[in-house]
Amino acid sequence: MPLRTDAPDRFRGAILKVGIRLRLLRADSLQDLRRGIENAGVQTSLFVCTTPRSGSNLLDGLLESTGLIGEPSEDLGLGYETWRQATHGRTGFSTYLLSCVGRVRGGVASMKVHGYQRDRLLQELGLLRGAHRYRDAELIAAAFPLPRYVWLRRRDVVAQAISWLRAKRSGVWIGPQGPLGPLPDIERLDDLVREAVGRMNAENERWRQWFSTKGVEPLQLFYEQLDVDPTAAVTDVLSHVGVDVPEKLVVTPRTVRQADSASEQWIRDFRERQGDEKGRR
Repeated sequence: MPLRTDAPDRFRGAILKVGIRLRLLRADSLQDLRRGIENAGVQTSLFVCTTPRSGSNLLDGLLESTGLIGEPSEDLGLGYETWRQATHGRTGFSTYLLSCVGRVRGGVASMKVHGYQRDRLLQELGLLRGAHRYRDAELIAAAFPLPRYVWLRRRDVVAQAISWLRAKRSGVWIGPQGPLGPLPDIERLDDLVREAVGRMNAENERWRQWFSTKGVEPLQLFYEQLDVDPTAAVTDVLSHVGVDVPEKLVVTPRTVRQADSASEQWIRDFRERQGDEKGRR
């Protein structure tokens, strides 16, 4: 029977509480989800915590190329939204998660997570029966065996911001970008870059605070390390999740470098203008 919304105000709150309790009674349990994940062969859970244009696609492909663990896919992004829209909430979140961990390899299930996707995961897990005893990192640990976190970010935030702006303009997030095309006037362009830099810094700060306040110690990794020595960076990640790394590890990038002369010129011009502005102050 559908939940009535035309009841008098004094009754509506009580009706809503009953509806929430009934939903929780019908929900999957956290214990059942954990059992299902373990039955899928998961012994360790890798979460690549990141921001847009930090090199996460590069890392994903490098890890997959080793054949030792599965690719960290962005399961809580578009895939989740498509699933939610298709099922209209009729299928439990546990079913969706179990379909994602089906990529397990070497006992490791991997997932790439942006900040808003972390919140989405916690919200969904929090609706499971038995989840009320846990919060944040403890809740993730209750659902996923031996969670291990990698915090991937980029030292050159200006380059990251410009890469993000260019990908948004072109719609190309993996592969060659093509011609840069006409750009807004210089003043508007610089505002866009500064706004994007602020966004990246804010996202990184939210991750830093989450790790710090939740008692999580991630492996810290930078895009620049992936770019200079991908084998060493991947070795660090594999060791962090407890995988025995072969003496002669071979990694193969799946993606091509997107930065080109147009992006590099954009970065140089922006930095020069910022330097001029600081000199005039």
